[in-house]
Amino acid sequence: LSVKEVEKELREGKITFDEAVDKYSDDESKNNNGLLLNPNTMSTLHAIDEMSPTLKFVVENLEEGSFSSPAVTQISDETKAYRILKLNKRIEEHKANLVDDFAMIFN
Repeated sequence: LSVKEVEKELREGKITFDEAVDKYSDDESKNNNGLLLNPNTMSTLHAIDEMSPTLKFVVENLEEGSFSSPAVTQISDETKAYRILKLNKRIEEHKANLVDDFAMIFN
């Protein structure tokens, strides 16, 4: 199955993003439900200015809950792979505080 066919299944609602990760992904993020780990913090939170240019370009244009068209990205071992990215939540830049950032501050 090509990455374009996976994208088509997603857009037509034949498969959920989580199902696509489980069924088609061979990336190590598959073991984390497809969530990409931030290599600097080992968290699933990513600061847009710390992302690779390719990821940043794709993610900047996504709305919460939406997913991208297939994009070629460089992964941690320097190889390139196709990825369909989904933006679960966007948190606007802000000064850290206990209300919004409790879990991050105390973990």
